[in-house]
Amino acid sequence: MAGRQPASTARARGSITTLPSGTIRVRVYAGIDPVSGRRHYLTELVQPGKKAQREAEAVRARLLAQVEERRNPRTNATVDELVRRHLDQFAGAPNTLQMYRGHVKNHISPLLGRINIGRLDPEILDSFYAELRRCRIHCSGSGLVDHRTRRDHECDDRCRPHRCKPLSATTIRHIHFILSGAYKRAVRWRWVAVNPLAQAEPPPAPKSNPRPPSAEQAAQLLNKAWDDPDWGALIWTAMTTGARRGELCAVRWTWLNFEEGRETLWSQSGIRKSDDGWVEGDLKTHQQRRIALDAETVAVLTDLRAQVVKRAEMLGIELAPDAFVFSTAADGATFPTPDSVTQRYDRMAKKLGIVTTFHKLRHYSATELIVGGADPRTVAGRLGHGDGGTTTLKTYTAWVSEADQRAATGLGARIPERPTQAEQERRAVRASEYPYEHLADAIIGRVAMGELKVGQVLPRAEGIAAEAGVSLSTARRAIRLLKERGAVVSIGGRPTLSAVALSGFSRTAGVESTLSSATPRSELLKLSDQSYWIATVRGPGGRRFEPRVVRGSLSDSDSFRQAEKTARRCGIPLAEIAARPTDSATADQEADSRPGFGGLFRDYPTPTILLGLMSAVGLLLVYALNTWLPELMGRAGFSTSGSLGFLLVLNGGAVLGALFASRLADRFGPKRVVAGSFAVGAVAIVLMTIDLPLGPLLALVAVVGLGTSGTQILIYGFVATYYRTSVRSAGVAWCAGFGRLGGVGGPLVGGLMVASGLELDTIFYLLAALAVVGGLLSLVVPATHRPSVRRPATRDSAPTAGN
Repeated sequence: MAGRQPASTARARGSITTLPSGTIRVRVYAGIDPVSGRRHYLTELVQPGKKAQREAEAVRARLLAQVEERRNPRTNATVDELVRRHLDQFAGAPNTLQMYRGHVKNHISPLLGRINIGRLDPEILDSFYAELRRCRIHCSGSGLVDHRTRRDHECDDRCRPHRCKPLSATTIRHIHFILSGAYKRAVRWRWVAVNPLAQAEPPPAPKSNPRPPSAEQAAQLLNKAWDDPDWGALIWTAMTTGARRGELCAVRWTWLNFEEGRETLWSQSGIRKSDDGWVEGDLKTHQQRRIALDAETVAVLTDLRAQVVKRAEMLGIELAPDAFVFSTAADGATFPTPDSVTQRYDRMAKKLGIVTTFHKLRHYSATELIVGGADPRTVAGRLGHGDGGTTTLKTYTAWVSEADQRAATGLGARIPERPTQAEQERRAVRASEYPYEHLADAIIGRVAMGELKVGQVLPRAEGIAAEAGVSLSTARRAIRLLKERGAVVSIGGRPTLSAVALSGFSRTAGVESTLSSATPRSELLKLSDQSYWIATVRGPGGRRFEPRVVRGSLSDSDSFRQAEKTARRCGIPLAEIAARPTDSATADQEADSRPGFGGLFRDYPTPTILLGLMSAVGLLLVYALNTWLPELMGRAGFSTSGSLGFLLVLNGGAVLGALFASRLADRFGPKRVVAGSFAVGAVAIVLMTIDLPLGPLLALVAVVGLGTSGTQILIYGFVATYYRTSVRSAGVAWCAGFGRLGGVGGPLVGGLMVASGLELDTIFYLLAALAVVGGLLSLVVPATHRPSVRRPATRDSAPTAGN
């Protein structure tokens, strides 16, 4: 058929038109386009040929059937228009929306954006996913260069020929989710009849394989972080709480509760990136949570609070009422940005040669909680997983049951100790390594020599660079370092020298270590003869008196008369102060200790084997009784419900008995209490062979719970306090892992005794004998000689000598 049908017929029945090229166009009216508001036609072309006219009639009939059955696309909208409307109504997290818009801009729009939504089919989608797996920039395959930067530059060896890199499976799945969500809306809006994404095959989800830092790597990271106490406190808190970086940056002092027995961090919001920059917003799961804090983390944050308050007082400013805990501002009014935290952590890890990221501290916290006995629901609550533990189970496949507070306590016990006060002072006076550090030290030295005055505006970076003969970037980094040390503060927007510059200079043990190596010898001698000093007096019992800034001369002893008077008034002769020993022996012993299982079996071979056997015996009793006690009491004549009641009493006695026994362990030592608990359990099991009334029998069963399950809880505490810090995690893991042999063998041993036809009394005697063996094993464990704990001194404790 040539030409066009009448308008009325075309509107009702569609039209068939022969184009000048011979191609036949079939057109059917399909209503008003809901996007553009114009008339919408379904159009299809039929190639010329002998059967072209018949095929055109068939196409028109098919299109008319689609219109009548409402299976046709109601709009000519493109994929770009659909995705844009979908994201405009997206109700997810702002960070997720920002990520989705980036995927649309970089991948969906260039490849699928102009396609009509009704023409997208599984074949096109498969080709689309194949392209994403080929090259992430969708190159043409020739002549491209991967430049070292996107800015204008001159190419060098770092600009290399382009090599195609595929998108990750996770990113491709994100793109699939965007399209799938958009087409679900299109089906609901009746723009299309079928969602083609339902038949597409995106890449399978990658298996979760968290790679948290090992115990040795965590110790390295934390020890390096303590070079800056504020930074060390942030890394410590990240390890113990498992909080996300945006959540840590948003923590305020008002969210922390240090009340004894209720130590918690109330996470209420997080820092996220928006179109206006970094802002404070909802948490990722839109649900606030409280995280229990262990005693050591409370001590870390308490010390940090004291440092922040003291710093604000020195600068003459007031700390904001709702100050951020980890703020870099002196008044705490601004939050640190998550990107700056990540970048600083990456630089620190790179210097240590450790391949890790800040996010993997969450994995470290989760794995340590799992090892410590926390159940997945508790771990999910601490980490902020919003699915009740499903993500936790998929990622960390372990299952034990403990309370959240016990999990926090156990985690804090396995975190490496903070450095001592002596070590902090040693780090504070470490020799400078880089040019900008030497330049910063030289500026502080000029303040001490009187060339620069406190309160004077610091010269501009250009002037400092020209005078010192260094680059402008080195001068700027030196000024930034002075600001971090507190030696330079901003007053009226101008960098000004503060009194901290003098105290920072006088903290050094020797004058030469403070100045640049280029400082003339004559100036060093002049400075050592007349300079500022910090005089600190520490009295009996570790009491530390307030430090005093004095100006003294090594050649004039009378200049230190005020410090001497203070010392004598406190009852401490100066000779006694100089004669007191340092803790270098302890430090050397700690430095020579080998961490992990190597140090465990090298330094504690016999105790490790004994503690493992003791844990195995304890778990054998626990699982044997929990599995077969109802059967044994049933053989003694009790009903099924009564037999189950004995199991409840057994576990109730374990809980209450463990609470009581733990107080005794704190007072008399865990070794004696563990042995006593085994003995009490053995006696109670033997007494169960006597025909007793129900009340006394239930009491005996509760005591048996103390002697078995309660004793096993005490064993874990015994092991955690027995080893030194560098092998503590390995010791607890050995005890729990080797003890599982008893947990596996308990039901088997109990089953063999029941199946062999032994008398009920004989079975109880054999169980009592096992308890006696556990008590004997605990008694022969040798006393430990673990080095003293290293942690920063608080306000109530300090090294015994210093000046």
